[in-house]
Amino acid sequence: FDLLSEGPPDRWLEGVICVVHLAALLRKQDPSLMERANVDATRRLVAAAQEAGVKKFVFASTENVLREDLDDAYAATKRRAEEAVRGFANHLILRPSFVYGPGDTHGLSRLVETVLKSPVIPLFGGLKGRIQPLHVDDMAEYLWRGVQTGVRGTYLAAGGETLGLNDFLKRACAARGARRL
Repeated sequence: FDLLSEGPPDRWLEGVICVVHLAALLRKQDPSLMERANVDATRRLVAAAQEAGVKKFVFASTENVLREDLDDAYAATKRRAEEAVRGFANHLILRPSFVYGPGDTHGLSRLVETVLKSPVIPLFGGLKGRIQPLHVDDMAEYLWRGVQTGVRGTYLAAGGETLGLNDFLKRACAARGARRL
């Protein structure tokens, strides 16, 4: 089904017990399209889930919603989408940190690919920040547990270890069999 269509939702969610909403437009030049995809579509899905009697709504957001210094259409639209999800009585909002893994074409995976093409690991902004990278398989596990359990509310989903970006990049390169300075 098309969440962006203007027609009625018909019986999209007939017999569905739990909705897991992962769809989002990450980065786009047209903020109005991001608004439609991330906010309007989420509102529409929440309303359809309520109407269909769905028992639980699980939503993947982003930790970027917490950053007040970030003037970014993606973070802003995810904040508004979270507001819509909070209107569903039994909801779970997961705000993943830096997710990485196969198939990722942005974020940490893109950075790793850039480093793999270089003989050295570049120092980005002095690398003072710390991250808690989260493998996509772990994110999938968090989502599955969210569906299977009674947990509800809003949570940050992060990896179990805090690393400097430089340390993460060294480990990622080593895991790929590439030694970088």
